[in-house]
Amino acid sequence: MNYHRGVHTPNVSPLERQLNLVIALLNTPGYLTADEIRQTVAGYSADNGEAGRQMFERDKQALKDLGIPISVKSTDGKGTIPGYRIRKEDYQLAPLSFTSAERTVINLAMQLYTGDGYGELQSGFDKLQHDHDDTHPGLINFASAATEQELTQLTVLSEAAAQQRTVTFHYHTAQALISEEREVEPWGVVADNGHWYCVGFDRKRRAVRVFRLSRLSGDVTVTEAPAQEERPHISVREILRQQLSSVRRYVSARVEVDADASEELVLAADQVTTAPHNRERRHLLFDAVSYQWLRDAVLADAPHATVLEPSELVQDVRTCLERVVQRYQAREATE
Repeated sequence: MNYHRGVHTPNVSPLERQLNLVIALLNTPGYLTADEIRQTVAGYSADNGEAGRQMFERDKQALKDLGIPISVKSTDGKGTIPGYRIRKEDYQLAPLSFTSAERTVINLAMQLYTGDGYGELQSGFDKLQHDHDDTHPGLINFASAATEQELTQLTVLSEAAAQQRTVTFHYHTAQALISEEREVEPWGVVADNGHWYCVGFDRKRRAVRVFRLSRLSGDVTVTEAPAQEERPHISVREILRQQLSSVRRYVSARVEVDADASEELVLAADQVTTAPHNRERRHLLFDAVSYQWLRDAVLADAPHATVLEPSELVQDVRTCLERVVQRYQAREATE
């Protein structure tokens, strides 16, 4: 592309001319005056007078409307002749950063998307994986824990929730292995402690319910009936935790892990930071996580994971590990 030759190019489109202007202003060591721009940037002409000045003003405004920061500074020391430049530090985007939840959503979206342009999306997704800061967990395949049927159910339920439609499906509880049909107004689908849940209003029971996707059997059917129950003014995740609070205990916790810690444990954290005393280790911060799940996950990951707080969980894990050692020593003594 001819963008900085000082040659009049009448066939250059406005978009290409504006791109030429951006490149010129980015690469100039100093500030360019309007006359210098018309003389050196392809698409302008040094001899087209007022029309050329108006063209430059329109292009300058178009770039500003796009959010491109053009720096202006006097070039003659008197403030009468302005110069223009785009400083690279103002133009470049800040490094991308994602929370573990955001990385999960990106990964899940890549698994569910099958439309046009998938190749380009996959290329960008791979680049995010490659370029991600080593101090944070990578884009881990959290959704791979779900079966293909569960991913299909998740998609149907999410779309029904967005469209405020009613669905039917067969479901069994942890106590009853025989499935029965449920008619539900879904409010959303959310992941919690390694499982996917549908949160919604059960029409037959006239109550809010949560449904673990792994306990659904068969397809989810979207009906013609619109949703009628008013949705609560709290998040779906908060509803889920309220519903499970009777059978689960939730705590806030901090866990330190090394590079060999399981992906499941790292991905479940609400925040991941580098350990202050060792950049090879990370601190996982959990907000309202299942006490039993975290204890079991840390025990399964020993010695690669260590609970730092709360103190009760620290002692619980230590006691469990001591029992394991005692049993091992007792068995060794009898052999």
